[in-house]
Amino acid sequence: MIAKTYSKYTSQAIDFAQALQDVFALLKPYKGKVFKMTAFVNAENVSDYIDKQNRLSGAIKYCFGDQCPTWSMVSEPPYKSTFCVVLQCSEAAKTYVDFRGLPIVILEQDKEKEFWISGLSSLNVDMHISANTVFETLSAVLKEHDLEYDDIVRQWNYIGEILKTETKDGLCIQNYQVFNDIRNDYYYHNKRKTDFPAATGIGMKTQGLVVDVFAQKSSGKVKSLPLRSQIQKDPFAYSETVLVGCKTDKKPPLFERARLLYSENRAQIFVSGTASINNQETVAIGNVSAQTNNTIRYIKELVSSENIQKNYSQIALKNQTYQQVCVYVKHRNDLEIVRKICFIHFPEQVINIVEADICRDNLLVEIEADVFAQTKFRQCINKIYI
Repeated sequence: MIAKTYSKYTSQAIDFAQALQDVFALLKPYKGKVFKMTAFVNAENVSDYIDKQNRLSGAIKYCFGDQCPTWSMVSEPPYKSTFCVVLQCSEAAKTYVDFRGLPIVILEQDKEKEFWISGLSSLNVDMHISANTVFETLSAVLKEHDLEYDDIVRQWNYIGEILKTETKDGLCIQNYQVFNDIRNDYYYHNKRKTDFPAATGIGMKTQGLVVDVFAQKSSGKVKSLPLRSQIQKDPFAYSETVLVGCKTDKKPPLFERARLLYSENRAQIFVSGTASINNQETVAIGNVSAQTNNTIRYIKELVSSENIQKNYSQIALKNQTYQQVCVYVKHRNDLEIVRKICFIHFPEQVINIVEADICRDNLLVEIEADVFAQTKFRQCINKIYI
């Protein structure tokens, strides 16, 4: 498994050009090391988003040249800053690939290959068009590199106006549900396995869709397994009662609560976007503190040694460390409340907090995390689903 580190840089400069200059003045030492960059900005509308995206693209090319990381820009205002970038870095060998203007980075180490694809996007106001455009591009990228949908380990889905509903042909249609239905179509026609990637589905202020993907080709030394919760129902098993819209045959969100990558001496857990949902129902409605504490408790249960053993009886982990925690908060006035709670449970330096809409109107916070650990083995490993 390829080792990685995370770094975060922010600027409070009101002028976006100055904020870019502030941050990128600190990023030159990362040339050749950074492979993925996610930028969080406040974009008031599509025109503002495109302008800032073009400025960011120029800054990235100027700073990194022919060693450009894969990157995306998300319209989610960062906490107490104008501009925030989260970097993922590695000492592994890197191949920088251009796919129709989209930078992709391939990491290689010990016969392991990781494919990092960011910024798959469409800014069309019609989510049907945006989602189909993005998944068509993703399909083409995977085909180009001899990858399959089953090779996807982690997916980030930034969904414009996620809770927006409109009436079409007499039916109430929600953007998030449209995205889930189209994701289902592509998974159904392209996947052979019955498990899914870890994923986040979170709102953006502006219209459209941005998707980031991590896929892996393993020599066999690194295994990828779904990780399931004792508290929360698998999202792909949700009933239609918790899905929004009056159309029939609504598709559930197809992702795992987490995915576990493990090798002989190292493990990584990609924790999907997690919220205050017990079984499949929202709990602590209207109480942001309770929802935040619930969410953190569910994450800790999910990645605990006890739950790992319940999922896979012969895998044991030790020395678990949170390397990255991204916190999405629905209401700006709740940011400080959520920040104080998160700082109690996670190291301050690994936390990134942004303002973003959540996939249900009664959810106030969502948290994702990356957890690294050492592995201990007993006998051969057999898959045991809950």
